[in-house]
Amino acid sequence: MRDLEAIKTELEAQPSVLLAVLFGSVARGRSGPQSDLDLGVQLDPDTPQERRRIEVLAARATRRQTDVVFLDDAPPLLRFQIARDGRVLVEHQPRAWPRFKEKAMTDWWDWAPTARKINAIYLRRLKEQVAHGGS
Repeated sequence: MRDLEAIKTELEAQPSVLLAVLFGSVARGRSGPQSDLDLGVQLDPDTPQERRRIEVLAARATRRQTDVVFLDDAPPLLRFQIARDGRVLVEHQPRAWPRFKEKAMTDWWDWAPTARKINAIYLRRLKEQVAHGGS
């Protein structure tokens, strides 16, 4: 896919990008003609000012809608999903991908019981509202 090669080329030229990962429907091989490109990017911690520039570079490199998620800020469930389904595009720092995957998996399994409790409470309250005609 030309879009992926273009984004990969742009991100490979950026030394501040330690890791870039494709995730979402395109990475899983389930994309359609309207599917966007989902990119997870890990930047050198000394270059936070690069965020907007990386978003613009990714958007300009393709004709598709491109969503950039900065991996260090992503919530645990999203990091887990990226670790599970992601495809590495750029890995400037040796072992950045295995380190990310290990941390994402560990963080998710630590957080999962709490997430399940929160979801159960939310669903119970939602059912109560529906039962009482509330919105």
